[in-house]
Amino acid sequence: GVLFRSIPKLIITTINYIKSTRGTI
Repeated sequence: GVLFRSIPKLIITTINYIKSTRGTI
């Protein structure tokens, strides 16, 4: 339950991080 919910959250956080990094660079 917890792991299943935290994985999509981690993916979303990673995508947002990549987007912001791309925007800066």
